[in-house]
Amino acid sequence: MKYKAIAFDYDGTLVDTYDFHVAVIGQAVRNCGTDITPEAMEKIVRLSLRGIFDTTLSPERADEGFKALTALYDNPNDAFWAPVTVVNHAQETLRALRAAGMKTGLVTNSMKKLVDASLAHFGFEGLFDDIQAASGDAYTKEERMVALLKALKVSPGDTLYVGDGSTDIIDAKKVGMDSCLITGPAAWIHGEKQPDLEALAPDFVITDLDELLDIAGLRQG
Repeated sequence: MKYKAIAFDYDGTLVDTYDFHVAVIGQAVRNCGTDITPEAMEKIVRLSLRGIFDTTLSPERADEGFKALTALYDNPNDAFWAPVTVVNHAQETLRALRAAGMKTGLVTNSMKKLVDASLAHFGFEGLFDDIQAASGDAYTKEERMVALLKALKVSPGDTLYVGDGSTDIIDAKKVGMDSCLITGPAAWIHGEKQPDLEALAPDFVITDLDELLDIAGLRQG
């Protein structure tokens, strides 16, 4: 196999959560005393959570954003998950990779509490060897990628990162991993201003996660 490990972004890559995050993170910000419209939230939702709270809340209240968001994530029910859908072939592709002996990881800017609940709800449990998600810290996705490589005990050159936005590809390159941009309907790159794919230069571009089986050399013909 070409790679020993494949790591994934979560939002827009494995699940379609754009509208969900606009609504829920926006509500958390409003619960902290800042009146922000959905339109204004859409302009900053691609930032890390730390970046969003630093942008929308006063310095002394930025940490309250994490607490407010965690409170909204408590006791999720079916209605809570209704705006979220799973990207086509997500679970099937992960199972096929793992069945072939591939290590899999998850690196995301979403909060760990939400990610853990979401993975359980949508049937992703047991499909990742390590998960690096946000908490109340200020870690960047690049730093989480490094932590994932250490946890999986693989080198950057033996790892492919799959994401749906420009920063995913940029961060993967900084760490030394190969990169794969998914441009399916849920991908957040569609909301970016005229992304220059030639300049971004991901190693692979796919529209469906199923194509990873070809990249990994797991499918003939």
